Amino acid sequence: MQKEHKKSFVVRKRSRIGHSPLTTAPTLEDRSDDREVQNQALQDQLSALSDDLNDTRAGLADVKRSADGKMDAMIGYIILIMVLVTLVVCVIPLVRKK
Repeated sequence: MQKEHKKSFVVRKRSRIGHSPLTTAPTLEDRSDDREVQNQALQDQLSALSDDLNDTRAGLADVKRSADGKMDAMIGYIILIMVLVTLVVCVIPLVRKK
């Protein structure tokens, strides 16, 4: 003999904590004002990010100019060293002959 288990389902009402059944929907003017505030906040954030981007670009340009100046100086030193080495190589055989 097998026992049959019947499951009983209890339907519970969902409680709406913090929600009253008679709430009014926000008016179009309220929604429009909220959107306007959100839009202004986003515009301010966009403006701040744009300023940060411009500052970063200016900083990058300064770094590039600095690197270009150092590269020019390094090339000048290399040319000077090559000229000195060439002079030394040319002068050594002349000194040996005398």
